[in-house]
Amino acid sequence: MEECWTMCRVTTKIVLDKLNKVLSKKKRPEKLVGSNELTDDEMQEAFFFADKNKEELSCNDIEQRYEAVYWFSSEAFCYYLPMMLYVCIKEEKVELLFYDVIIDMLDRQSNIKYWDDFFTTRWRCFSTEEIESIKLWLLWLKDKGYFRNNTTTFERSMKTLDLLKQQKTEFGVK
Repeated sequence: MEECWTMCRVTTKIVLDKLNKVLSKKKRPEKLVGSNELTDDEMQEAFFFADKNKEELSCNDIEQRYEAVYWFSSEAFCYYLPMMLYVCIKEEKVELLFYDVIIDMLDRQSNIKYWDDFFTTRWRCFSTEEIESIKLWLLWLKDKGYFRNNTTTFERSMKTLDLLKQQKTEFGVK
């Protein structure tokens, strides 16, 4: 996929199919939040998603509680992120604070020694197939014009995902 960053066109259906496949293999997390020091509002944001599936969520629900991705445990982050992406892509939403937060997480330097624990504990939980589905989402956003003013962020985000995938391959993890 790296070779087509600049020329691939990704349809909504392709991304939704890939995310749906990923979601069908996911198990609901046992631990929802990653800290005992959250405020009541932060807990409320995270627990809103606790018993929801993708059919019960709207992109508006996600956008109103986009900061929940910070409060999720790493297991919950890996479970809910693909679902949240699926819901917003299905509604063809492009300009979202939720997307900005995820892209800010991915927009990293390529020296993994400088990646913080918050990032690594969450993003290393994704399988290579899940990483590929997130790359498809980035390509979809690019096709929708999200990165029109900042291709560097797109390239760094894709590179970050490639490095995560490469680490999995090097250690024989799928």
